[in-house]
Amino acid sequence: NVNVKMGRGVSQFVLKENVETRFSEFRKSLGSPPIPDKLTARSHMLYIRSKLYVNKGEYGNALKDITAAIDTWPMKTGNSSYYALSGRIYFSLNRLENSMNACKKALAIDPKSLPATQILSTIEFYRGNYPRAVQLCEDAVHLNSSDYMSKMMLGMSYWLSGQKKEAVQTLENLLSEKEDTSLLVNLAYLYHLTDKQEKALEFFQQAFALDKDRILNRKKNLMNRIPVSSPTRAFYEKQYETAELYTSTGKTPAAVERASWQPSLEINALNTRPAAVPVNKPFKINLSFTPDLSYAESDIEVLFSFSISKDGRTLFRSKEIRIQGENRTMIHYQARMNAVPKTGAYTINAEVKSGETNARQSASLTIK
Repeated sequence: NVNVKMGRGVSQFVLKENVETRFSEFRKSLGSPPIPDKLTARSHMLYIRSKLYVNKGEYGNALKDITAAIDTWPMKTGNSSYYALSGRIYFSLNRLENSMNACKKALAIDPKSLPATQILSTIEFYRGNYPRAVQLCEDAVHLNSSDYMSKMMLGMSYWLSGQKKEAVQTLENLLSEKEDTSLLVNLAYLYHLTDKQEKALEFFQQAFALDKDRILNRKKNLMNRIPVSSPTRAFYEKQYETAELYTSTGKTPAAVERASWQPSLEINALNTRPAAVPVNKPFKINLSFTPDLSYAESDIEVLFSFSISKDGRTLFRSKEIRIQGENRTMIHYQARMNAVPKTGAYTINAEVKSGETNARQSASLTIK
C-alpha cells in the first residue's frame, strides 16, 4: 500500500526516531487517497514536518518547510491545507498581511477550510474590520458548531460592531460549555461597560482566582500582537486597565470612587452686567458655580451671599440667597444690586456654601 509506505518514509524523514509512536499520526495526516507521484509524496512530508515544527514552536523552520511544500505540490489548483498552515505560521510570526493572503488562497481552493476561516476572522478582528470579522466567525461556527474560540470572538466582534445585546448573549451562552478564564474576563468587562459593576467584580474575581499572572500575561501578549492603530488594541488596553482596578482593590470602581469622594464647591465665574456700571444705576451680578455635594443625589441647594467693599471696608452685605440646581452641573445665577451713589473702584466678594463646604471669590467693580 503506497500510503503505508509513505507513512513509514515520512516517519523516518521527519523524526528519524520514535517511528512507531508517531506512525498513526502520520498515517492520519496523509489520508486515504492514493499518492500519485513522488512530488506529491515529498510535499506531504514537508507539510507534516512543518506541522511538527509548529507544535514545537519553531516557526522559522515550519515556514521554510510549508513554503517548500507549496512550491513542490504538482497540481495547479494548489492545496488548501498547505495554504491554511502557511497562514497559521505567518500569523504566529505576527506577519498578518502574509497570513491573510495565505488564508485567502486556502479559501479560494476550499471555501469550507475551517483553519483558514478561523485565522482570517482573527486578523479582521485585530484590524478593526468588525462586520467582516462577524461574518467569518459565523462561517466558522457554521462549519464547526463546537468551535469555542470562534464563538468567543464572535461575541467580541458583535460588541465592537455595536451589536451589544447579541455580544453579551453569545458570551453568556458559552458559560454552559466551559468557564474559560478569557471568557470570564471578557464577560466581566462587558458587564462593566453596561454599568453592571457588581457582576463585573464577581466575574473578574472568579477569573483571576484561577491564575491572575497567567491571564495578565496573556492579555499583554494579545495586545502586543494587535496593530497599535487598531481600535481593538485600545479596547483591550482599557480592558486590562479595568481588570487591574477591580482585582487590585477588590471593589467596583463606583465603590472606590465613593470611598475617596469629598464634597466640593467651585465658583467658575463672577462678574457684573454691564462690565463698567454707571453711577446711580442698578446692575446685575453674574455668578456661575459647580457643586459636587452629594455622591448619589442629583438635586442640591446652596446659600449664596455677596458684599461690596472699598479699600478693605465693607459697604454693603447681602442676605443669604437660596439657589437650587443639579449636582455636578454648572449653575448660573444672576443677583440684582441697587445703584451705587459714588464713582470709583470697588470689590465684589461672593460666597456659596452648603454645610461645611464653601467657595469664595472676588471680582473688581467699576462705578463710573
